[in-house]
Amino acid sequence: MSDLVSTSELSEEGNTDGSSQADHAELSVEADNEQSDSPQQSDGEEASAGGSALLEVLQYILQGNAAGNLGVRLLMNRNEDDSDSSDEGLNYVSSSFLTSRHYNRQRIPRPPDSPDTSVLDQSDLKHQMNYESGCTSSPKTHTSCMRSSLPRLIGMREIGCLGDNGSISVAGRIQASSAFLPTKHNPRRLLKMRQKFFCGVYNKEGDLFMSSCQDAQLRIFDTANGQWAELKSIPCKDVGWSVLDVDFSHGGNHVIYSSWSEYIHICNIRGDSDSHQALHLNPDDIYNRSGIFSIQFNFDDSEIIAGANGGLIYIYNRELNNRTMKLHAHDDDLSCVCFADDSGHILYSGGEDGIIKVWDRRILREESPLPVGQLAGHYDSVTYIDSRNDARYLLTNSKDQSIKLWDIRKFASTEGIEATKKAISRQNWDYRWHPYSGKIVKKKLPGDCSLMTYYGHSVIRTLIRARFSPSFNTGQQYIYCGDGFGRVVIYDLLSGKICQILEKTYNSVTGHPEGHGEEVVRDVSWHPYDNNIISSGWDGTLQMWEYHCG
Repeated sequence: MSDLVSTSELSEEGNTDGSSQADHAELSVEADNEQSDSPQQSDGEEASAGGSALLEVLQYILQGNAAGNLGVRLLMNRNEDDSDSSDEGLNYVSSSFLTSRHYNRQRIPRPPDSPDTSVLDQSDLKHQMNYESGCTSSPKTHTSCMRSSLPRLIGMREIGCLGDNGSISVAGRIQASSAFLPTKHNPRRLLKMRQKFFCGVYNKEGDLFMSSCQDAQLRIFDTANGQWAELKSIPCKDVGWSVLDVDFSHGGNHVIYSSWSEYIHICNIRGDSDSHQALHLNPDDIYNRSGIFSIQFNFDDSEIIAGANGGLIYIYNRELNNRTMKLHAHDDDLSCVCFADDSGHILYSGGEDGIIKVWDRRILREESPLPVGQLAGHYDSVTYIDSRNDARYLLTNSKDQSIKLWDIRKFASTEGIEATKKAISRQNWDYRWHPYSGKIVKKKLPGDCSLMTYYGHSVIRTLIRARFSPSFNTGQQYIYCGDGFGRVVIYDLLSGKICQILEKTYNSVTGHPEGHGEEVVRDVSWHPYDNNIISSGWDGTLQMWEYHCG
């Protein structure tokens, strides 16, 4: 690849929405062997084409400088871009004239009118979810569901028709909650920053929320009883471009964060004094920079698992205060790793090679790491994994513009693994600055062992996240995710259809735009007990989406 120029955004003054940072995106200019149907060019023609491409970019840059809204800086480190990726040897141009709104929104995958649910329909998961939500099904009859409205449930409770304890059942709670999903109307802007937000999560109790953006600060908010008050701001250390992942301890006393660094940092939340400790992972590679893309506490907070570039999984033991395991788990960078449930025995991992691997720690050996099974079916790399926390089902988000649902009792065959590797080897786009140029392939790969595939959101520019909805108030009936065009997309898990899109709207009174515009939403978090979702966007805002009539 030829040498390229790099640019970045400067702040813009006087934006009507209060934003003080110019939009940012990236453009790649390639002057080497692009695959084409045209005849082979001579060396002179290639040089001329490359020069023309660079000249066009420089003209944009000069025009931007003349307009006073574009700054130029030379990026000395290849990793200092807006993505989380660590692809080798990639130069790029980034500038304010190519933001998400300049990507063609027609490239957002169109969801199928009738998603293929044939595999999921035969699974235990469907029968389990129907039972828990008050629906019944049998092989001989169509699924039926006795839905109860919230007023009817309250009325039955008041007259003593809900059993001996008089409480609304789990099924009743799930049914009532499904009528009050968050809507796109009147989102509440919780915070506005000059920098992009990368992470934002509730803790398991829902009384704390943690966010991170490119200003190298962790912010902890008190969200108990519906309030929103900043509890603590923690200056981050060893930050390369941005904090990439965060997690709350199960005990509720500590948080951890990671970045482009060989350290995981752990901090206390409450207490008379502040504690900020660096946990060294000892990567044993002094020549390559470490990037830790995914971290998580185990069930009793005694261990931390981490996924990093180079396809590595680390396990850090807090009691021993040392890294206790380093696994060469994948052939390429590892984007995500998580525990399958609270036992801590089973791990899931995924990354650039597109394969999801399942590990059992009880038989795992560092010198010869062998997964107990693998899952395959994506056409491109995996950006995020979320477990249903039952050591059975998980979901993955992917750069092939889809989410897949998996059952670890059904591993991929050799045919499926090879088909995925072959499909990924044919990918010739870079999600960090290219719009998705390929056709959305909705035909299953040979050997695809997934239960279900969900289409309708966009995965570009960063490792966008997808999650199961909470158990308490939704029965995990939904899958929700961020999006490359400023949206939060909510899917019905069983039907595969989109049941809600939270996106930019205009205030009916003031006429001002609300939401994230068309900038990336990288992270999303659904309150474990209330029906609200907080989205973290590259427009520098945290937005809360709740139910509103209209």
